[in-house]
Amino acid sequence: MVELLERVAVERGLDFEPPPEVIVEALPALTQIVERLTDRCRDVQERRWLAAALAALSHHVQASTLRELPMGGVLNDMPRGVGEWPDQPGNEPRGVLPAIKRGAK
Repeated sequence: MVELLERVAVERGLDFEPPPEVIVEALPALTQIVERLTDRCRDVQERRWLAAALAALSHHVQASTLRELPMGGVLNDMPRGVGEWPDQPGNEPRGVLPAIKRGAK
């Protein structure tokens, strides 16, 4: 699981430093909890819901690290790439997933 954590860290642009010890220490217990939940899922659809719940937790933690914009604020003072939409796929800043328009090929 540590290897997978390192790969995700690269995707999110966190590969410039090692993971915090508190995270590495918690990873086995978190993995066991998720594996027990997965074992309790009766079918593929329940595992998809578990994956969605885990993604929501990930989003919740990630969102807590972002600056809030004041109401009516503009993105001019944000770091490059934040709040911008790339013209072409592949232009996203590191660690940012591209948005895909419905119906896009």
